[in-house]
Amino acid sequence: MWDYVRRKVLSTHGVLNTFWIVDDLRAKHDLCSSEFSMLTFLYHVTDGGKRIISSQAVYNGFALPHLAESGKAHYLRKLREGGYIIRFTRDISAPYLQRSVSRQKIFIQLTPKAVGLIKEIDRRVQSLIMTHSLHDLIGVETNKKG
Repeated sequence: MWDYVRRKVLSTHGVLNTFWIVDDLRAKHDLCSSEFSMLTFLYHVTDGGKRIISSQAVYNGFALPHLAESGKAHYLRKLREGGYIIRFTRDISAPYLQRSVSRQKIFIQLTPKAVGLIKEIDRRVQSLIMTHSLHDLIGVETNKKG
């Protein structure tokens, strides 16, 4: 059933049509769109918060490509202040490698708060898509912002 509903949503509305769901949930957590973009990028490159990465992965990555390094540093700082990331001078996952030590806090780890937020939003988006798609299939009129 879920495959049918997902195909129905993607074929008739497309993924971008559900952007309002994600944006509404992002706003409820008091994150600006750039902070949320950075957070989801970090979630992706840390394999769901399981790995520690170097900040170079952010500065050289695809997150917020329109921003200079100082802009990306600003959003990393905001995420740290919000309790979503922790910065380290050592990569504690590889403590004996020379490249795992720095004078500055260049290593980034997602906190359980960040991982929980991403998982909660993902779960809520899937639930809302399923509910609204089911209502579309059976002809029930709903408020699209759920």
